Amino acid sequence: MLNLWNQAELLCKRNILFYRIWFFLNKNKLDPNIKLPDKKDDLYLDGYPRSGNTYLKSVVSSVFENISFAHHLHTIAGMKLAKSRRVPCIIIFRKPIDAVTSLAFTKKNRSVSPLSTDVEILLQQLLDEWLQYYQYVLNNHYNITLLNFEMIKTDEIKVLQIVANTIQLNKTIKEEHLRDIVLENKLRMKRKETMKEDAISSLPNENRRNQKKKYKAILAGDPKLREAEQLFEKLVQVTKGYSL
Repeated sequence: MLNLWNQAELLCKRNILFYRIWFFLNKNKLDPNIKLPDKKDDLYLDGYPRSGNTYLKSVVSSVFENISFAHHLHTIAGMKLAKSRRVPCIIIFRKPIDAVTSLAFTKKNRSVSPLSTDVEILLQQLLDEWLQYYQYVLNNHYNITLLNFEMIKTDEIKVLQIVANTIQLNKTIKEEHLRDIVLENKLRMKRKETMKEDAISSLPNENRRNQKKKYKAILAGDPKLREAEQLFEKLVQVTKGYSL
């Protein structure tokens, strides 16, 4: 169950006006590369946290060097802004139990205070956010291009061709060119992630695996997980209708 603070936070993330005010007030605290979607952008690329956002952003930037795009907002308001400014929108989605437990581990172990000090409550809050975020995505999927996290890991060529089609760029992705770019990005990201503390690094480690296993056991008993899994399957079905 969400408390009043969490409900207010979710409202801010859904409402364009409230979110623009929040963004303006917190801009100095954010990564300088994070910006709101602009009508001059070629693309809006986003997804729920811990869903491959950083990796795909890095690869897209390397392959399509001259495009401008907003990313890493993780909000419904971000998608609404992109839509209102007629910016093509690509959203990544990952299995809810994996995305939620990975984010819970990060929030629970990072230096700043998490949403809740109680793990079970924290997981419930994050699952509610996942459901709200992707219910909006499903309801508006005709205006959004979806990318499955699993496809990003296994078929970068198809993913990047989908990106090219979404931004209406007449560019064929050559496998030999892509292989070098992907390898270079993976090495660069690995070096970067190695410098981070375990709680926020995307690299696998024993502590992360053990904690996520415990979190998954807790989340398995939440009745909303089944609802989230059904929503995930509906998103998968949407992607099956895509053609290159």
